[in-house]
Amino acid sequence: MTASKPMPEQLAEELQSFIDEMPEMLDRLLEVAASAGVHALDFSFDSLDRIEALYALALDGKLGLPEGATVDKFTTTIARYLGETVIRRIGGRWSLVKSTKDINYGQPSVVELPGLPRSYEFLPLVVVRGYRRSRRPGWLRSRAEQHDLAALRASAATFGRETERELRALMDYVAAHHPAALPLDFTEGSIDRVEQVLSTVLDEKLDARATREVMDEVARYLGEVFRRRAGGEWELCEDPTDGNFGEMRIGGFAPFSIVRNFELRRQPGLLKRAIASVLSRAR
Repeated sequence: MTASKPMPEQLAEELQSFIDEMPEMLDRLLEVAASAGVHALDFSFDSLDRIEALYALALDGKLGLPEGATVDKFTTTIARYLGETVIRRIGGRWSLVKSTKDINYGQPSVVELPGLPRSYEFLPLVVVRGYRRSRRPGWLRSRAEQHDLAALRASAATFGRETERELRALMDYVAAHHPAALPLDFTEGSIDRVEQVLSTVLDEKLDARATREVMDEVARYLGEVFRRRAGGEWELCEDPTDGNFGEMRIGGFAPFSIVRNFELRRQPGLLKRAIASVLSRAR
């Protein structure tokens, strides 16, 4: 027999209980983290990489959880930390999904995020479960930071100048570690070489920050290949219903999404096929 969903008036009580339990739950999390040697969980975006590493230990059965705790329960506690980080860094408040038509009805959410529609809900548990499935490094941090529109808009204003620096960093990295991939001359033919560099970096399993830096540099490179052939200007996607929300795009092309897809699927030739496809539509 399927359990009935809580009535709207029950949701208010559940939300208050959820908020009242927050300090104790987070204190327990910090205790578990300290026992594992994970510190500086200060609700900064940087700390999300550390909380992700802690969660990975739990998923791998390498973390001592309190008596009676399960990985599923620990997952919900990690989601609390993620939601609190978003609230403390960006704004918003806790709520519960109220639409009975929503598959996540009754789930804790963060609402009233600055710059986003009032109807928009950030679902920390969905994000944490997404990491549990994919184990993609930096996932928690990237899903949080994409909601900081003020910071993203400020970054978008200097994106062009930063792209020049990022591309130089990519060239220097390739010259030092993968010289056979040179030249990176922004031709379509160079994309397979860039893809090989990216594949090697992913195989090396660098720390989350280092991996993310190379992925971002490769995405900018793809965007520059597109720009030199089809033109266009980089712009920030601010539509939370768009799959590229929070990312920079150029002429409708979303290279950061392409690089993430390659990280997940590791399909040889994916980057080159993506470029060829968008260029064929742009011509």
